[in-house]
Amino acid sequence: MRTPRPPTGGNYSHVGTAISFHLPAWVTLVLIIALPVIAAAYFSFSNMNLMQTGLDYRWVGLANYRAILLDPRFWDSARITVIFIFGAVALELVGGIALALLLDAIRAGRRLYTSLIMVPMILAPLVVGLTWNFLLNPQFGAGTWLIQKLGLPLPTSILTDLRFALLGVILADVWEWTPFMALIVLAGLQTIPLGLLDAARVDGANVWQVIWTVKLPTIRPILIIGSFIRGIDAFRIFDIPYILTGGGPGSATEVIDLFTYRTAFKSWEMGKGTAVGIVLFILNVVLALVLYRWMPKRET
Repeated sequence: MRTPRPPTGGNYSHVGTAISFHLPAWVTLVLIIALPVIAAAYFSFSNMNLMQTGLDYRWVGLANYRAILLDPRFWDSARITVIFIFGAVALELVGGIALALLLDAIRAGRRLYTSLIMVPMILAPLVVGLTWNFLLNPQFGAGTWLIQKLGLPLPTSILTDLRFALLGVILADVWEWTPFMALIVLAGLQTIPLGLLDAARVDGANVWQVIWTVKLPTIRPILIIGSFIRGIDAFRIFDIPYILTGGGPGSATEVIDLFTYRTAFKSWEMGKGTAVGIVLFILNVVLALVLYRWMPKRET
């Protein structure tokens, strides 16, 4: 007795179904990511200026890239961005570890406290910027009052001081994103086997020794991943320095995205501005690839 042959074309129907489901996502990605990147790359090789009438843009080759690489303001904004990233991420990591350890030690009401610390993270950046603008107001700000009461060696008007304006921007970002680091660290702490902690206590380790020799080394990959995510996000900071200081005083808080904004939409040099954007895009891709290879891999 012959066994019936399977119908032909079954695999093709499955492939067609898969394509029909994925096609809207592919089209959307092309429209919102690929086409803008291609257009930006094209404009970066032109002398596009929004003050020009019509669409008479001339191809200038690498002139825009040469101009930004020779522009001292570009390198100054890059330096400020690097300082901001390292300062903000370091403080957020330390604060996140401290908050996570505190929450991990709490048994009653942990969910409530975890929800409360998430409030700054879910606020809009506009609200965060306005809040810290109010707190650091030199006349009636609560932060200014606290600085005076504690006798800290800081000016009463941080945001208008060339030396400390960037510190004010960093503090606002730390207040907003430390809960994010705390949640990541807390999730890592709760994955540590209890047997490992009990063994350390049986060996006579105190609370601090358990933290330094057991907990933190165990969640080291999570700390690296959390810092990496926050570093990438902090690299594109724009809203908080724009709201708090507008890049000032002078250019003391002009991060790289603010420099791009001023170049493209204040000086109307869209060709030069898109060239900065392409440089940052390539830099982000390279850093992501390098850090991906450096990040710890799960052992098989």
